[in-house]
Amino acid sequence: MPKKLSLLVLFVLTVSPAYAGQYAYLDEDAYQLEPLVVSATRTPQERSKLTRAVSLITAEDIEKMQVQSAVEVLRNVPGVFVRRTGGIARTTSISLRGAGTDQTLILLDGMDVGSPTLGDADLAALPAEIIESVEVLRGSASTLYGSKAIAGVISIRTKRGGPVRTAAKLEYGTHNTSNATVATYGEFGAVRYGLSYDRLDSDGLSAGDDVEVNNLSTAGSVEVIRGTDIDYTFNYNDSRVGSDDGPFLPDPNAYLESEKLVASAGVVSQPLEELGWTAELRISHSGDDSLYADPQNPGTAELDFSSIVETDRYGFDFINRFDFGRAGFLTVGYEFRWDKGKTDMFNREIKRNEGFIHHQWDPLENLTLVAGVREADHSTSGRETLPEVSASLRIPETGTRARVSYSEGYRSPDLNDLYWPNFGNPNLRPEKSKTMELGLAQDWERGKAGAELSLFRTDVEDLIQFAFAGGNFQSTNVDDSELQGIEIEGFFKPFRGLRLSANYTYLDARERPSDRALVRVPKNQIGFGLDYEFWNKWQFNLDGTVVGRRLSSNQTDWNKSYFKLDGALTYQMTKNFDIYGRIDNLLDKDYDEVLGYPAPGAMFFIGGKGRI
Repeated sequence: MPKKLSLLVLFVLTVSPAYAGQYAYLDEDAYQLEPLVVSATRTPQERSKLTRAVSLITAEDIEKMQVQSAVEVLRNVPGVFVRRTGGIARTTSISLRGAGTDQTLILLDGMDVGSPTLGDADLAALPAEIIESVEVLRGSASTLYGSKAIAGVISIRTKRGGPVRTAAKLEYGTHNTSNATVATYGEFGAVRYGLSYDRLDSDGLSAGDDVEVNNLSTAGSVEVIRGTDIDYTFNYNDSRVGSDDGPFLPDPNAYLESEKLVASAGVVSQPLEELGWTAELRISHSGDDSLYADPQNPGTAELDFSSIVETDRYGFDFINRFDFGRAGFLTVGYEFRWDKGKTDMFNREIKRNEGFIHHQWDPLENLTLVAGVREADHSTSGRETLPEVSASLRIPETGTRARVSYSEGYRSPDLNDLYWPNFGNPNLRPEKSKTMELGLAQDWERGKAGAELSLFRTDVEDLIQFAFAGGNFQSTNVDDSELQGIEIEGFFKPFRGLRLSANYTYLDARERPSDRALVRVPKNQIGFGLDYEFWNKWQFNLDGTVVGRRLSSNQTDWNKSYFKLDGALTYQMTKNFDIYGRIDNLLDKDYDEVLGYPAPGAMFFIGGKGRI
């Protein structure tokens, strides 16, 4: 009771009026600026000129969904498959186009948040409320981003700047789940800032499944002299989440505690503005201290068990961008990464030095050409050269766009791959990939309808897997994989206030030469959405996902297909205050995203949001 009361007091003190005119209708026939995308070239670029497949999710899109975590934001993106091991905030992995979870680079405000020991990143505890935008770049992107970008890049940017406002949110629902957020954002003069605190609590699905998550996030910048900005980002996440002993093995006592820190500071300057030169110098640090504990279950003879993992990643970036006008846009960069991992079993580190050059050029008004190359030097696995070429052609008279690309990617071995006692292998080679892609997009009626088709194939060699070699089980370069498929997506706005969208991904993902299906990868996946603004004050959102069956990790059992439907309804009570309701798994379906870890049934939430 005290916890709920304190949340209510916090909400009442900080809310009052909120979200002025949030659902006021726009004239859809009026001219609107084309959204800019950064991830495809690491510079702002109009979406119509993109030479790669990129999905953009804005803060406005997230607001309509009314979801809790960053993971839920990604579920309906083409080519993205989310796997959560049970209920709220449980360990979650994200796969792009069937690749391994450690072959997708996930960035938070430009920083890699993947584990230096495991490789993948878990976004289950990252609040959706703090997100300004998400960009999903699909296809090998190591030329621009280095290691792990075999399948692509998911880039998340947190909120900052804009009109000065203080906002708050309070939500309560099934399993005694409560979520509260307090935030302030704004800019005045040369200063831009953002600061938020988010708290999530839940009893979970069963005994010992409790969830406690705290997230503190801040970001900002200041122009110290004309043309020179100093900026910073800081995100701290502290969580405690119940855990199981494995598939079909719930445990009432096991839990995972984690403290994660992501921080950076940088200087962005235009030393020779007349030459179009912008220089960026940045230092960064991310850390993750995790404790897995499994106390003795009452009435059993088992022993207490615990394991501590401490990881750190230090980064230094020097990026130079040159705007040559008609001659194009050139980006030249140097990056240094120093990964350190300490566990009960080892204390090791690896280093990477990498440089890249990337040129974007429009030789004709409707033609964009892109080329680049990266040279990567890993402290244990040596050097790699990673090229990329791509192009896009636009026909404005018909609203048609075509693109083609070839790119290479790589993933350097992680600390666990190299040094885990008795199982690590310091002689591992990096995983390497080649991706070819064709794309065709069409808009109709001045953007009231649109569709896009992507055909892709990625070949990965020297996959690092746990296999029997040298007389014992260890990490080994044993197999290759072939990932090929089709992505189809489209939207339609039949009248003002209504937007319909749908996407379909077909994926044939196999090991070579065995021809076995890759585990936990669906061959078919469908996503669809409906956003409807009506009666000036109401907003209705419906999102559906259909996921085909997947081969489980034991390579014998198949996880059945499932259909999940989520809905949210928001009402603007005053121009500054909204209330909403949300239902996750609206049809109360039984399913496992990971076999042996049942997903929650229907969950009901009610909340309010405000701003002053």
